[in-house]
Amino acid sequence: MSQHSVRTLRRQVGNTGNLLFIHALRRVLHYDALAHGRRFVPAELADRHDGIVVAAANWLAPRHSFAELAASIESTQLPCVIVGIGAQAHSEARIPALQDGVLRLMKIASERSHSISVRGEYSAEVLAHYGIDNVTITGCPSLLWNLDASHRVEKPQRQVTRVALNCSRGAPDERLLTRRARRVQTNRLNVLLPRLAFQRGLDFVAQAELPDIYYALGRPDEDTFATAFADYMARIYDTTDTSHLNDFLAHRMKVFVDVEAWLRYLTGQHLVFGTRLHGAIAGLLAGTPSVLVTHDTRTAEMARQAGIPSVSAEAVTEDTDFQQVYDACDVETFNRSAPAYYQRFAEFFDANGLRHRLAGATESTDGATQRFPNA
Repeated sequence: MSQHSVRTLRRQVGNTGNLLFIHALRRVLHYDALAHGRRFVPAELADRHDGIVVAAANWLAPRHSFAELAASIESTQLPCVIVGIGAQAHSEARIPALQDGVLRLMKIASERSHSISVRGEYSAEVLAHYGIDNVTITGCPSLLWNLDASHRVEKPQRQVTRVALNCSRGAPDERLLTRRARRVQTNRLNVLLPRLAFQRGLDFVAQAELPDIYYALGRPDEDTFATAFADYMARIYDTTDTSHLNDFLAHRMKVFVDVEAWLRYLTGQHLVFGTRLHGAIAGLLAGTPSVLVTHDTRTAEMARQAGIPSVSAEAVTEDTDFQQVYDACDVETFNRSAPAYYQRFAEFFDANGLRHRLAGATESTDGATQRFPNA
């Protein structure tokens, strides 16, 4: 992967957090002939499969359309179950204005399934505003990775020295890759957290921070973006010490495109901290105390729904003490929430006729449980 160009990385890496909820859902569904992919030919799909399961994310937001996906699914006439969709806005006081393509997709799923799986009460409220009421509040399927609720997060008394940070900066706007961009136009925390990692010698797990990933993987010197990326990185990390920054990116910047490798790494950390929802979830799945910094409706909703330890964005400063964060991290609420979380998902899958590997899976052969025999 070290020889990939920036253009290849843009196309293939995306947000590595997506790997977690997509592959967790694949582990949960119990089918021998389970195909997956973002693109499909409707006629071929209808010939080979009996239903469509959509692993969704924060799609109930104004920027998303999904018109092409909605049209493709509609033309198949197949049952369609959407799992784990969530709303994203700055405040729960407002209902986001959704594009027609998203609404069409929701309407199709509403008509062709028992219910739509949503991440929390706010997401359910958003869909109800648009006339879709057959929803089940489940959370995100990423937390089902371990397939049962017996997994616990332990928090022994210890001196915290191994901390993995993350943030939600993502790939930069193109204008930030030019010398004319004198300021980094990004959220405060998305600059503060990587700077804290750099200044304190902590690990940073990049999920969609393309320039950071590009440098960490050893970018080719001949790439035309090299100079622009170097300028951008200097602004993000607030340093002119290129040697120090390159050393940090090479040794402290972590990138994972394999979920199991990601979880193995996090098992060896003392604390995971940052604004990435799936960064926190990955830590908890690895058994590591993890704190999600809530900064929008999406993160706050999932923290409530799953009992994920969290702090508000306003509480994070350049003086944040990660020992204190660890000591205050409430892993027991998360542990206690797990059985009910799994049960809600099991009931959702059963109601929608999806065979699954969760404890208590329905074994009967009535019409509901056999709706997707070859999904």
